[in-house]
Amino acid sequence: MDWSFASISVERIYGTMENWVMVALPMFVLMGLLLDRSGIARDLMTGFSRLLGGLRGGLAIAVTVIGLLLAATTGIIGASVVLLALLGMPAMLRQGYDPALASGTVCAVGTLGILIPPSIMLVLMADRMAMSVGDLFLGAVIPGFMLGDSTSCIW
Repeated sequence: MDWSFASISVERIYGTMENWVMVALPMFVLMGLLLDRSGIARDLMTGFSRLLGGLRGGLAIAVTVIGLLLAATTGIIGASVVLLALLGMPAMLRQGYDPALASGTVCAVGTLGILIPPSIMLVLMADRMAMSVGDLFLGAVIPGFMLGDSTSCIW
């Protein structure tokens, strides 16, 4: 290994650490952890399932709404899918939902985390493309909520 390669690697790592946009990434992870550990997500699931329980497919719509809120607060696909799978899947299966419908709902709604602002993907894309993070957030608001609305309209 050449010393010039090592110095370039160190400069590259320092340049990434010096970027202020990247400070937001650990905050997204912290937000997802706080929602999970504090029980706020479980309380949201309970409240929305009681509110929408009388509707046909009300629990699936509640999972969709919770998924949209998780996507807007955490911005991480993995955190949203895991949290929805832990909270929504058992409740939907207890209510007699088809396992394919329950898992499809969780997967479809969980993937909205990359599009609904604030999103880690949009922050990283803005940094790599040298664009404004706010412009990307504004550009993703309408498509993200249209996808969330179309997911809840399936039922």
